[in-house]
Amino acid sequence: MESTLTQELINRKKENGTYLAPQLTLSKDLVRLRNEPDNARMVSHLLQKYPTFNEFVIANTPSRQFYLCQNPVQCTYGNSPRLDLLDITYGMFASAVWLVPQIADVSICCGLKEDASEAQIQLVAMAIASRYKYLKTDEIMLFFFNFKAGMYERFYSYFDPQVIVGSVKAFCDERDTIITVHERELQQKRNEENTPKRQRYTK
Repeated sequence: MESTLTQELINRKKENGTYLAPQLTLSKDLVRLRNEPDNARMVSHLLQKYPTFNEFVIANTPSRQFYLCQNPVQCTYGNSPRLDLLDITYGMFASAVWLVPQIADVSICCGLKEDASEAQIQLVAMAIASRYKYLKTDEIMLFFFNFKAGMYERFYSYFDPQVIVGSVKAFCDERDTIITVHERELQQKRNEENTPKRQRYTK
């Protein structure tokens, strides 16, 4: 992601009160991925809901985080797109560009002595977009809400990219626990539903 994209997003926020993304492009690799059967179905579904990247960005601002934190399980099992699907659907670096306002909001909310720099925001956005592309956007927003609520590592006066990136790992460990518990509950429910059938057959 070119640094000018990050600064452009920040400038548009100052001028228009919201983050409006610049036009992104699809590389040959992304076009190929977009045409794969499984991806094509998900891309079509996402475009039906958000025909343009700007519509997705405006609908999924940091203001949604408080709503999403009410149901962490739904964030994992809901229908929000994975980060890599944003890139496949809207163009190269779409996921990183979408992450910019989420990260900038952290800098604003944590009462730091200095706002995060463009380079710091870009580093965190690219690190999350590349290493955690399997996370859904609702999960990412849940993470940032939890981070601001003090559930992970914390800043000491100044923005530190390593604090956020390190905290994502802790979030993913929690996510694994949520998945394990949810799958165990589903299996228990299936077992309970099948118990009467087994009893009838053994009589």
